[in-house]
Amino acid sequence: MQSEFDGFKILQISDLHCAIFGDKQEGLVNKVKAEKPDIIVLTGDMIDEGIGDMESISDLLDGITAIAPVYSVSGNHDKWYHGFLELQKLIEDKKVTLLENKSGKVTRNGKYINIFGIGDPDVWDYTKAEQYLEKSMSTLKPSDGYNILLFHRANMFDSIKGKGYQLVLSGHMHGGQIQIPFIGGLVSPHGDWFPKYTQGKYEEDGTVMIVSRGLGNSVKIPRVFNPPELVVVTLRH
Repeated sequence: MQSEFDGFKILQISDLHCAIFGDKQEGLVNKVKAEKPDIIVLTGDMIDEGIGDMESISDLLDGITAIAPVYSVSGNHDKWYHGFLELQKLIEDKKVTLLENKSGKVTRNGKYINIFGIGDPDVWDYTKAEQYLEKSMSTLKPSDGYNILLFHRANMFDSIKGKGYQLVLSGHMHGGQIQIPFIGGLVSPHGDWFPKYTQGKYEEDGTVMIVSRGLGNSVKIPRVFNPPELVVVTLRH
């Protein structure tokens, strides 16, 4: 990574699920602003298919797009929402860069790093989701430079690591819903007990993945010892 990106700050928002943080999301927007990020990334499930509160998302986008450039990919709840196309239009109308199986460049002092996004597979079967992911990655070819991938499903890291992405930003796992001290997350959204990737930093085969616990909830199991979080990643040369 070029020295020009030393200290570059990425703020990640994941799994909002229409959660409310004050009037017009003021509480959340103020926390984002206080971090002074260079870019903001949304790694899926902004909406909850069972709630469908577009206003809460619109308010958040109004606030954060005034802070820094914003990049976004979809999560499974976004894809499942009956108004998915309307949601995408809202995101684009708010001047957010939508990276649904697309790539872009983030520039700083005349240099750039690559940022890629893969939209949610929109299937629950792991084999089919893996096939979708492999096909998507085959069209998004990382360069010899520094490559960041936004992809919602952290549980699919084994299919991503070592493929040329130095940094992967994901969510989806909700921190395992219940955090058991010294053990970790209890259950995944797929119903898997003690899932491998639930929160924090993982590094394998030359790829670092950061998994956000997210901000909201979409299941009946409460979050225990598992508070909502914003993730801030600072790049170092």
